[in-house]
Amino acid sequence: QIFRASGGASDQTSDKLEQWRAQQARDLEQNQALALLKRIQVAETCWANCWHLIERESVALWKIYHGKNKPVAVQSTVGGLRDSIRSDGSNDVSIGVVQYPQNRLRPAMSSAMSSAAQAMTKTPAFAFENELRAILTPGAAQQVMLGTGTKVSVDLQALVAAVRLSPVAEPWHVELVQRLIEHHGLQRL
Repeated sequence: QIFRASGGASDQTSDKLEQWRAQQARDLEQNQALALLKRIQVAETCWANCWHLIERESVALWKIYHGKNKPVAVQSTVGGLRDSIRSDGSNDVSIGVVQYPQNRLRPAMSSAMSSAAQAMTKTPAFAFENELRAILTPGAAQQVMLGTGTKVSVDLQALVAAVRLSPVAEPWHVELVQRLIEHHGLQRL
Protein backbone atom coordinates (compact mmCIF):
# COMPACT_ATOMS: atom_id res chain seq x y z
CA GLN A 1 0.00 0.00 0.00
CA ILE A 2 2.89 2.36 0.73
CA PHE A 3 4.43 1.60 -2.65
CA ARG A 4 1.12 2.18 -4.42
CA ALA A 5 0.54 5.47 -2.57
CA SER A 6 3.98 6.70 -3.60
CA GLY A 7 3.36 5.93 -7.25
CA GLY A 8 4.55 2.35 -7.28
CA ALA A 9 7.77 0.60 -6.49
CA SER A 10 10.74 0.19 -8.76
CA ASP A 11 11.29 -3.23 -10.30
CA GLN A 12 14.24 -3.81 -7.98
CA THR A 13 12.17 -2.97 -4.88
CA SER A 14 9.31 -5.20 -6.07
CA ASP A 15 11.76 -8.07 -6.59
CA LYS A 16 13.21 -7.58 -3.09
CA LEU A 17 9.70 -7.44 -1.61
CA GLU A 18 8.71 -10.64 -3.42
CA GLN A 19 11.90 -12.39 -2.23
CA TRP A 20 11.14 -11.28 1.34
CA ARG A 21 7.55 -12.61 1.11
CA ALA A 22 8.80 -15.96 -0.26
CA GLN A 23 11.39 -16.22 2.52
CA GLN A 24 8.73 -15.47 5.15
CA ALA A 25 6.52 -18.23 3.71
CA ARG A 26 9.44 -20.72 3.75
CA ASP A 27 10.35 -19.75 7.34
CA LEU A 28 6.75 -20.19 8.48
CA GLU A 29 6.50 -23.58 6.79
CA GLN A 30 9.83 -24.67 8.30
CA ASN A 31 8.80 -23.52 11.79
CA GLN A 32 5.50 -25.37 11.51
CA ALA A 33 7.31 -28.53 10.39
CA LEU A 34 9.77 -28.24 13.29
CA ALA A 35 6.92 -27.76 15.76
CA LEU A 36 5.21 -30.88 14.37
CA LEU A 37 8.43 -32.88 14.66
CA LYS A 38 8.85 -31.74 18.26
CA ARG A 39 5.31 -32.90 19.08
CA ILE A 40 6.07 -36.26 17.46
CA GLN A 41 9.30 -36.45 19.47
CA VAL A 42 7.33 -35.80 22.66
CA ALA A 43 4.91 -38.59 21.79
CA GLU A 44 7.83 -40.95 21.22
CA THR A 45 9.90 -40.04 24.29
CA CYS A 46 7.47 -40.00 27.19
CA TRP A 47 4.13 -41.20 28.49
CA ALA A 48 1.60 -39.01 30.28
CA ASN A 49 -0.82 -40.04 33.00
CA CYS A 50 -3.46 -37.31 33.21
CA TRP A 51 -5.59 -36.16 36.15
CA HIS A 52 -8.06 -33.33 36.71
CA LEU A 53 -7.42 -30.83 39.50
CA ILE A 54 -11.02 -30.25 40.50
CA GLU A 55 -12.71 -29.77 43.84
CA ARG A 56 -16.06 -31.25 42.83
CA GLU A 57 -17.32 -33.66 40.25
CA SER A 58 -18.83 -32.22 37.11
CA VAL A 59 -21.50 -33.82 34.93
CA ALA A 60 -19.79 -32.20 31.94
CA LEU A 61 -16.48 -33.94 32.70
CA TRP A 62 -18.27 -37.27 33.21
CA LYS A 63 -19.88 -36.86 29.78
CA ILE A 64 -16.65 -35.84 28.04
CA TYR A 65 -14.27 -38.37 29.55
CA HIS A 66 -16.27 -41.33 30.75
CA GLY A 67 -19.48 -41.72 28.82
CA LYS A 68 -22.02 -44.42 29.55
CA ASN A 69 -19.63 -47.38 29.50
CA LYS A 70 -16.86 -45.96 31.71
CA PRO A 71 -18.52 -44.79 34.91
CA VAL A 72 -15.58 -45.08 37.34
CA ALA A 73 -13.01 -42.46 38.36
CA VAL A 74 -10.20 -42.65 40.90
CA GLN A 75 -9.69 -39.71 43.23
CA SER A 76 -6.24 -39.07 44.63
CA THR A 77 -4.03 -36.25 45.82
CA VAL A 78 -0.82 -34.94 44.29
CA GLY A 79 1.10 -36.38 47.22
CA GLY A 80 -0.76 -39.68 46.93
CA LEU A 81 0.10 -39.91 43.24
CA ARG A 82 3.74 -39.06 43.92
CA ASP A 83 4.04 -41.52 46.82
CA SER A 84 2.29 -44.33 44.95
CA ILE A 85 4.74 -44.54 42.05
CA ARG A 86 7.22 -47.37 42.47
CA SER A 87 10.26 -46.73 40.37
CA ASP A 88 12.92 -49.28 39.56
CA GLY A 89 15.30 -46.46 38.65
CA SER A 90 15.06 -46.98 34.88
CA ASN A 91 12.32 -44.36 34.50
CA ASP A 92 12.10 -40.73 35.47
CA VAL A 93 8.64 -39.60 36.62
CA SER A 94 7.85 -35.93 37.07
CA ILE A 95 4.52 -34.51 38.20
CA GLY A 96 3.27 -31.04 37.37
CA VAL A 97 0.35 -28.84 36.48
CA VAL A 98 -0.33 -28.41 32.77
CA GLN A 99 0.05 -24.84 31.50
CA TYR A 100 -2.33 -23.26 28.98
CA PRO A 101 -0.44 -20.21 27.61
CA GLN A 102 -2.22 -17.90 25.18
CA ASN A 103 0.67 -18.08 22.67
CA ARG A 104 0.89 -21.92 22.66
CA LEU A 105 0.45 -22.20 18.90
CA ARG A 106 3.36 -19.99 17.88
CA PRO A 107 5.80 -22.34 16.09
CA ALA A 108 8.93 -20.52 17.27
CA MET A 109 7.89 -20.95 20.88
CA SER A 110 7.00 -24.63 20.47
CA SER A 111 10.25 -25.53 18.75
CA ALA A 112 12.30 -23.88 21.51
CA MET A 113 10.56 -25.85 24.30
CA SER A 114 11.99 -29.07 25.73
CA SER A 115 10.02 -32.29 25.27
CA ALA A 116 9.04 -32.27 28.95
CA ALA A 117 7.82 -28.67 28.74
CA GLN A 118 5.79 -29.50 25.64
CA ALA A 119 4.23 -32.48 27.42
CA MET A 120 3.13 -30.08 30.17
CA THR A 121 1.64 -27.49 27.78
CA LYS A 122 -1.73 -27.42 26.01
CA THR A 123 -3.71 -24.81 24.12
CA PRO A 124 -6.02 -22.53 26.13
CA ALA A 125 -9.07 -24.29 24.65
CA PHE A 126 -8.37 -27.14 27.12
CA ALA A 127 -7.96 -24.95 30.21
CA PHE A 128 -11.30 -26.21 31.58
CA GLU A 129 -9.56 -29.55 32.23
CA ASN A 130 -7.33 -27.99 34.90
CA GLU A 131 -4.98 -30.91 34.32
CA LEU A 132 -2.15 -32.43 36.32
CA ARG A 133 0.18 -34.86 34.58
CA ALA A 134 2.63 -37.48 35.69
CA ILE A 135 5.19 -37.66 32.89
CA LEU A 136 7.24 -40.83 32.62
CA THR A 137 10.45 -40.55 30.65
CA PRO A 138 12.17 -43.91 30.11
CA GLY A 139 15.92 -44.28 30.37
CA ALA A 140 17.95 -43.77 27.22
CA ALA A 141 18.15 -47.53 26.53
CA GLN A 142 14.35 -47.79 26.42
CA GLN A 143 13.63 -44.82 24.16
CA VAL A 144 13.18 -46.75 20.96
CA MET A 145 9.60 -46.47 19.70
CA LEU A 146 7.79 -46.35 23.02
CA GLY A 147 4.40 -47.43 21.81
CA THR A 148 1.01 -46.46 23.17
CA GLY A 149 1.55 -47.23 26.83
CA THR A 150 3.53 -48.93 29.55
CA LYS A 151 2.92 -50.44 32.97
CA VAL A 152 4.06 -48.62 36.07
CA SER A 153 3.75 -50.27 39.46
CA VAL A 154 1.82 -48.20 41.99
CA ASP A 155 0.89 -48.59 45.63
CA LEU A 156 -2.91 -48.55 45.54
CA GLN A 157 -3.15 -47.69 49.25
CA ALA A 158 -1.14 -44.51 48.63
CA LEU A 159 -2.81 -43.67 45.31
CA VAL A 160 -6.52 -44.18 45.88
CA ALA A 161 -8.17 -41.64 48.16
CA ALA A 162 -11.65 -42.46 46.83
CA VAL A 163 -13.43 -44.21 43.98
CA ARG A 164 -16.16 -42.19 42.33
CA LEU A 165 -19.00 -43.45 40.21
CA SER A 166 -20.79 -41.51 37.52
CA PRO A 167 -24.21 -40.13 38.45
CA VAL A 168 -25.64 -42.38 35.71
CA ALA A 169 -23.78 -45.58 36.75
CA GLU A 170 -25.77 -48.79 36.47
CA PRO A 171 -26.39 -50.83 39.65
CA TRP A 172 -24.04 -53.57 38.41
CA HIS A 173 -21.24 -50.95 38.12
CA VAL A 174 -21.69 -50.11 41.80
CA GLU A 175 -21.60 -53.78 42.78
CA LEU A 176 -18.51 -54.46 40.66
CA VAL A 177 -16.62 -51.48 42.08
CA GLN A 178 -17.46 -52.55 45.63
CA ARG A 179 -16.08 -56.03 44.93
CA LEU A 180 -12.89 -54.59 43.41
CA ILE A 181 -12.36 -52.30 46.40
CA GLU A 182 -12.67 -55.27 48.73
CA HIS A 183 -10.46 -57.48 46.52
CA HIS A 184 -7.61 -54.94 46.56
CA GLY A 185 -7.93 -54.32 50.29
CA LEU A 186 -8.95 -50.70 49.96
CA GLN A 187 -11.16 -49.05 52.50
CA ARG A 188 -14.82 -49.16 51.55
CA LEU A 189 -16.07 -45.65 50.95
